[in-house]
Amino acid sequence: SKVTSRIDLNLPTSLSLKPLKLSLNKTAPIKGNVYMALNSSKLLELFLSPDHIVKGNLKSKIKISGSLNSPLFFGNISLKNGSYNYLPIQININKINYD
Repeated sequence: SKVTSRIDLNLPTSLSLKPLKLSLNKTAPIKGNVYMALNSSKLLELFLSPDHIVKGNLKSKIKISGSLNSPLFFGNISLKNGSYNYLPIQININKINYD
């Protein structure tokens, strides 16, 4: 399964050459975007036991603002062709779609 992502992020940084030091301003504004498309089964199998089978295609477009101390996230997450199966008691939920 394929994961496609792009992250564009502007962070407030300061660089000093003498002495060499890179620092982040945690209260200054940040700005960015996160775009991602992936098969949800690969992501969720990291967190679920093998008797939970989750499938579907996740897409997200998230805008990031605020500061490093107080980030804000706005955007959309969609799920297409999702399904959930719990093998021990044969729970099967199919055709899950979310926008």
